[in-house]
Amino acid sequence: MADQEPTVSNTAADNSTVGIQAQQVHNSTVYMNVPGMSAEQKFQKGVNALKGGLPGRALDFIKDAIADGHDSAQVRFHWFLAMLSKRSFRELDRGEREELRAAQASLEKYSEDAWKQGIETICALLSRMGDVEADPEPELKALRALPSPQRVLIGDHLGMLLDGTVKDALWADMRDAAKHVQQENDRQDKVWAFFEPEPAEPRVREPEPRFVTAREKITIGVSSAAFLVALGYLGAAVLSSGSTLAILAFPLTGAALCVGLRNAVEWRFRAQRLRVKERELTGIPRVERPLEGSFSKGVDRRFEHYFHKYAPEADRDRTAWLSETAGVRRALRDEIIELYRGRAKLGEVTWLIRRLVRDVQDRWREGTLWDHREHYRTSTSTRVWSCGGLLAAVAGVVTVVEAAVSARPVIAVLSSAMALVAGWIATRRWLAIILARLRFADDSAEGKREFDKRREWHRKWTDKVHEAMPTDEEMERWLNADKTVFLDEALREYQLAWRDIIAYTFLQSPARFYRRARVSYGPWRYSRYKIRLFLITVEGVREVSAELDFKKAEFKDHERTNYRFDAVASVHVTTRSGLPHTLELTLVNGDPRKMQVVDEEPGLLAPKDMVQEKPEDMAELTLESFGFGNTLHVLEGIAAEGKQWIHRAE
Repeated sequence: MADQEPTVSNTAADNSTVGIQAQQVHNSTVYMNVPGMSAEQKFQKGVNALKGGLPGRALDFIKDAIADGHDSAQVRFHWFLAMLSKRSFRELDRGEREELRAAQASLEKYSEDAWKQGIETICALLSRMGDVEADPEPELKALRALPSPQRVLIGDHLGMLLDGTVKDALWADMRDAAKHVQQENDRQDKVWAFFEPEPAEPRVREPEPRFVTAREKITIGVSSAAFLVALGYLGAAVLSSGSTLAILAFPLTGAALCVGLRNAVEWRFRAQRLRVKERELTGIPRVERPLEGSFSKGVDRRFEHYFHKYAPEADRDRTAWLSETAGVRRALRDEIIELYRGRAKLGEVTWLIRRLVRDVQDRWREGTLWDHREHYRTSTSTRVWSCGGLLAAVAGVVTVVEAAVSARPVIAVLSSAMALVAGWIATRRWLAIILARLRFADDSAEGKREFDKRREWHRKWTDKVHEAMPTDEEMERWLNADKTVFLDEALREYQLAWRDIIAYTFLQSPARFYRRARVSYGPWRYSRYKIRLFLITVEGVREVSAELDFKKAEFKDHERTNYRFDAVASVHVTTRSGLPHTLELTLVNGDPRKMQVVDEEPGLLAPKDMVQEKPEDMAELTLESFGFGNTLHVLEGIAAEGKQWIHRAE
């Protein structure tokens, strides 16, 4: 992944700025046209697309299924829904109306069941379009007599087909059903998961091994050999002295030296590790280097946010927490930047940042945050054995050298000097190698423990997201319920009945700041929407807009605008790649109002995905799910014909 947060700035509604805060594409075959599908499978794909708010795609699948010989009352019922979903009757062209008439004329071939009953009800509603003044009771009776599955599907998809009189009679039930759907299936506990990015795989720092260079090997070999040769000459001199004490002291001195050095190495290792850990976790760098790149700055902000979020509530404890964990916070921040910069996006590592901070919080509360101090503390016995062994070795060396000098002065002096120099060089080189290997082994063991811990965190988090993940169909159903409730609020605010409404349409688009996600071959879903409702009455246009927090199903920042038909000067649509991008509504007495329809950014997909899904395809799917065609039809009709369009619509 590129070192880049998924944020862009777009021209949005009323010239505000849109920022994509996070995005995700979920792999799914629910809408995918797989080669070699059977007719039954094509029909099921059509049903899936219809549930997901994609009637155009659904119609393509269902037509293919019918062409392949899969035709029944159930299939034809869904064909009617796909033809009419998110559309008003006036949007249908002559060819589509002929298709509907032909389908109505061929109902006799289907067996009598609930699906055929549903088709007959739809046909009755279509017939009513030619005589809206007729008594609606037969259609109402037919609707109420339908089994629940068919009645719900008609209500979900053919709302724009119902005239005002019919809708007035059904509206209370439709409104109550929408309020129920708004919160069904634990919406608030599930929506977040749809927008959650795929968590980045756990990573830890790889310890750097200590490689011995050829020069070091030569130095160690020569110095070690020289030390052993000098030791041999010194031993010969001791034997020639005939001193029993010196002869016994010679091997004992070697043993004492080994014991002392072994414990000294452990002492040195522990002291070094403790110093490194203290500097890493508590030290404050002399110079705080500025963070470079949006990813690094984003990681820093995330750590700041979560360390403050999980701080104790009491002021005293909060101050202590922020002060005592400042070094830990800096160390973890630098680690995440080092491990994931250029490999993942900020949203993909947020789960790990949050979990690391919670882990620090748990250890701070339990008093185990500084356990490394006890772990690397050098025991008293190690210090005693180290000091005692080295002191005993010094005493033994004095005894041995005195005896050797008394027997063979020249050889003793030369061999002692040679042993001292060569031993010093060899010991330093061996000590560096041994300490490096101990550090590598310790880092490897610590890294494995940390990786296993993070891998378990990743598994639990992934399971939690997948368990909570709502389907795309649920997202569409919740959104439709939100719009129905919003529509009901507008009707009550304006004190309008459905018989007063000639036409209505929604324009929905991303809000100013949002997260977005979609399934493969599906439309973008947003965490925040800008919803506009246009109510067309004989007096003019009533426009109501608000921002929808999709997770909470809450509307805020309501705005109302009223204007006459002749006040609409023009409706202009800016296209990009042949598809609508921005809608510009100009009133006679006002400046043009730009309303963003789709994102400028297609989705930042990987190249392998772009081969299968094109940006224009994604935009087209999103427009279809928004029902943009109906909105454009209504607004362009009013702009072009004014009140004449209303009379024609009536």
